[in-house]
Parts: sequence; structure tokens; C-alpha cells
Amino acid sequence: MKNENEDKQTIELSLTPRNYNGDQNTFFTSTTISLGAIPQTIKAKNFSTIKWRGGSRKGKNFLYATGFTADVDTGLSIHEAQERLEQAGLNYVLAPSKSHTPEQHKFHVLLPFSHRVWSPSTYQNIAKHISGEILPGSDRAVTDTARFIYGSPDHTDITTNFGDKNIDVTKFGPLWDSSLMITTARGVEIKAVDLDIKTPIHCPFHADESPSAFVDYAKDSRNWYIHCTACDKTTFWMEKQVTDNPDSFESYWSYGTDVWEMGIKGDDFYIERIGRPKFHILTDTISKEKRDPAFGRLVRRKHISHLTRIDYLGDVQADQHYYQVNPESGIIEVHYAAIPVKDQDNNFVEDEGDAALRGNFPYAL
Repeated sequence: MKNENEDKQTIELSLTPRNYNGDQNTFFTSTTISLGAIPQTIKAKNFSTIKWRGGSRKGKNFLYATGFTADVDTGLSIHEAQERLEQAGLNYVLAPSKSHTPEQHKFHVLLPFSHRVWSPSTYQNIAKHISGEILPGSDRAVTDTARFIYGSPDHTDITTNFGDKNIDVTKFGPLWDSSLMITTARGVEIKAVDLDIKTPIHCPFHADESPSAFVDYAKDSRNWYIHCTACDKTTFWMEKQVTDNPDSFESYWSYGTDVWEMGIKGDDFYIERIGRPKFHILTDTISKEKRDPAFGRLVRRKHISHLTRIDYLGDVQADQHYYQVNPESGIIEVHYAAIPVKDQDNNFVEDEGDAALRGNFPYAL
């Protein structure tokens, strides 16, 4: 019986005409098809669940993956693989390969993902889990981010199950990194980490016709995330990289047409114009590919249009000195923590206070 998911759900595959010559499989075309169309498609085409930049099948061109295809040559029979997949409650497409025989079972298993995976390292984590835990004995070399699968012969009997769930990729690590390009609600293509926070975007983790997501930065975890209301209100965290941490810009501000540094040394607040060259050296963004994005991010997030005044304030609630900048008003507030009082000083004050209350204060005013 046909499952309704076969026509309702889709998957994006990279396809090229079926052939068994490896040298002819360098360029693939990305195509979206229904789940029900997979069996016929993978007979007519060589395929991959990976989308490559420009369709050029190279690991460095990895954009994202919509699923994983295991290559099983030893260890499991088709029946044993089906039992394991159904026990795990996963949707799958199982296709005998061209070298399959009744005596020696050789087959491919395509497992759709719950969301697109943009991180090569997380994709490889998923692939290792499937190859080692779900389908033990399958070829571990298929974790390669340039791997494709040869189409099955026309006479093969392909079996499917679309009544369960796609593999939940959010359990295996961050789904994106700082290289992710997204499209805003206005149709502008830009790196996610270069956006103003809370800017509406088309979610990169599903086929998003209307903007249903936004990018933000969490100070507590010091990391970027994308939140999508259409993906069951899922929050997708970025794969952390030290050079992508905006806290490395904490002391630097855009003011006028230049870069300024602010901070507190000891008890003194300072503000100093340092210029762009020194800014890039101090933030390790001096290379050509990092320089302009770093300065652009600083201007968008930390630009002071005008400087009104600096207020120096005593703050008995503060544990240490700190400062705050209000870019809109141009006011900088420098908060000074109260000077800690030593125990013996406290005892002296308390003793003399008691004496004064008794009228025996020993010192002339």
C-alpha cells in the first residue's frame, strides 16, 4: 500500500546519467523529487544525497547533505538490514547494487535526513553512526564528502519504507558553520554571521518559500544560532570556531570612519583610536578573505554614530569595574565598583561607632 508521505515529502538529490565509469561522474545536477520517485530515479541515474557547489563533485565543494546512502557489501543480508532499519523506526530506500547476487548480498540504503546538514564534520559523524551502529559492516569509506552511488540495474527490486521517520540529524552536532550563505527576506544572499541579529531569512535547513527563520547570537554560550518556526521551532547552533567569536571584537567599536578601542586598565577607563590596520592585527583578521567581513561585521553591530558624553558612576552593586556603550544615544557609562573594606577596618568602624553612641567618642571633631 502506498504511503501518503511518498508524494507529500520530497528530497533533493544530485544526479547524473547512469554509467559505471568513474571518470564520467564529475558533474551532477541538483534535483528535487518526491520520496515515491526515488526508486525509479536511482535506476536511471547515478546519485548522491550531497549537493556540491556548482555541481562539481569534490569534497571542498560540499554545500549540504539531505541524507546518507550506506554501501553494504558484507555482514548483513537484505532481510537483516530491513529488520534493523524497521526496529530503528527509520524511513529508507533499499536498492540492490549491480554486483548483488542471491548468494552475496550487496546493496545500498538511502536514509533521508530530518534537515539539511551544512557541516561536513557533522555529516561525517552521522555517516559513521549509520555505518557502525545501524548498518554494521557497511563501507565506512562512504563518509567521504565527495562520494556518489552508481545507479541500480533496471531489473532490481527496490524496497522502501516511508511510514516512519527521517533520521534526526540534530543529535549529531551543529548543522552549519561560519561559511553558511543564506538568503534574507529581501532576497539578499549573505553570510549568516554577517547579518544584523533577528533579520528574517529563508531557513537553510528546509525548502523555505517564505522566510520563517532568523539569525541571532547568544552571549551566554558565545555562539550563533538560527531559529526556525517552520522546523518545529528548532534552534540550530553553529559549529564553533575561535576566529568566528564576536567576543574577540569586544573592545573595538566603529566611530566616525575609523576603529576605536575601549577598555578599563586598573581603575582607568580609556578610549583610543587605533585604525583598521591595527584592528585587523589584534583580531587575527588580517588575511584578505577575513579583513572586509570582519570590518563589515564591526560596523553593522558596533557603530557609534555620535559620541555625546562619558558618565563616571559609582556602583555599589558591581563586583568589578565595567563600562556600557549606548550606540543610539552616544552615551558611555563607566561603572566603578565600591572599594572593598578590610575586616580590621570594619571592626574599627564598628567599635568607634559604638563609642560615639555612648557619648565616649575619643577623637575631637
